[in-house]
Parts: sequence; C-alpha cells; structure tokens
Amino acid sequence: MSTTTKKISNINDELDVKLFLYIARHNILYPIVFIIVAFCGAFLYLRYTPPVYQTSAIIQLSSENQANRILPTATIYDDDIAKQIELLRSSVFLQRSFSRLPLDMSYYSKGRFLNSEIFRNAPFRIEYKVKNPAIFGIPIYLDFINAEKYSLSYTIPGMKPNKQEYLVNQVVQLPEIELKLEIGNYNAIVEQQSTISKNSYFIVVNNPENLVAAYAPGLKVSVMNAAAKTIQIS
Repeated sequence: MSTTTKKISNINDELDVKLFLYIARHNILYPIVFIIVAFCGAFLYLRYTPPVYQTSAIIQLSSENQANRILPTATIYDDDIAKQIELLRSSVFLQRSFSRLPLDMSYYSKGRFLNSEIFRNAPFRIEYKVKNPAIFGIPIYLDFINAEKYSLSYTIPGMKPNKQEYLVNQVVQLPEIELKLEIGNYNAIVEQQSTISKNSYFIVVNNPENLVAAYAPGLKVSVMNAAAKTIQIS
C-alpha cells in the first residue's frame, strides 16, 4: 500500500499576488493621506515659520585683561579662560553690550498669517523719547493715509485706546512717548498696505532691562583652542 504525501507550501517562501493586491487596494488610502498631510505640514512650516539667522566670530583673548575698560569690577578675573568666558556671559556685560546695538525699537510688518520683523529694512524711521515706561512692549500700529499723513494707535492695558492722525516729520507729543516719523520709501509702504489694508505696520519700544533675557539664551560662547586662548561667540 502506497501513500501519497502532498507538499504544503510555506507562506514565507511564496507570495500570494491576489491577496497582496486585495490588501493594497483596500488600504491604499492611508499612505496617500499620510503623504499629503506630511507634504502640507512641511509646506506650512517652511512658509510661515520665521527664518532664524546665526552669525559667529572667533576671537583671541590676550594676556592683558581688557575687561577692566568695560567693567570696574573686572579686576577680580585673571587670565583663566574659563573665568573670562563667564564674564562674557554675565548679565551686566551683556546689558552694556546690547545697549550699544540698535535693539531699542523693533519694526514689524504684518502678514496674513505671520508678522515679520523688518529691522533696518523698514521703509520709515522713528525718533522717539520715552516719557512713561508703560509704553514698553506695547504694539504701536501705523496706518499711512498718504505720503504726508499717517494714523497712529495703541492701547495700554487699563487705559483708553489712543488713536490720532499726524503729519510725517511732525514731532508728536503723547502721554507716554514723544516721537517723530520720517518716510524713506513710500512705494514700499503702498505695496505693503495693498496686501494688508489695516495696521500693516507696527513698532514696539523694547524695555532695555529685558534685552538680556530675550537675547542671552541664543548666545553661545565656546572654547576653540585653550592653548591659543581662542573662543567662538555665536
């Protein structure tokens, strides 16, 4: 009596094409949705996230302690490079350094989804003098009516909104601030206001005491070569 043995296929060695096509046809929607969502997320991130710029410099610390010229208390530091790095990171040193930079006022242009700081590219300039510290950090909105007149508005918490029209190059006296606006590129202003019709520009007077807290976290001081006493600041 002979017996016939039937060979059973191993599922790991053979591929059922029909089963594969059936599964793919009923689940093809998920990878397509995933790709679309990932693409849209990447586009929105690149389109509406403000760019971050970085600059760096390599300097060599001399044996002479130049910090004495900046800080009267700097005599406590010797030539130890670690101590000099801590001096560069100190809040007193940073506050004096930031006070020499044009960071006292920020200029912004409004967008549909994102505001952009325009720094030195602003089509207008403002000279000002603070009368009341309550104005620090308050957005001051600007609407340009024409090349000779503009509207200024701001609201301090707990007080009535302040809105008035003024002439360009006119010294404006307000309870919290004295300022004078000068236009450098009116065509750029018209182009911006054609996109954002209301409050297309605004400025913020920064509190000098808050500059260190705002910019110090992004400051990095590292040793490049301890023997040569070179450090990198970025």
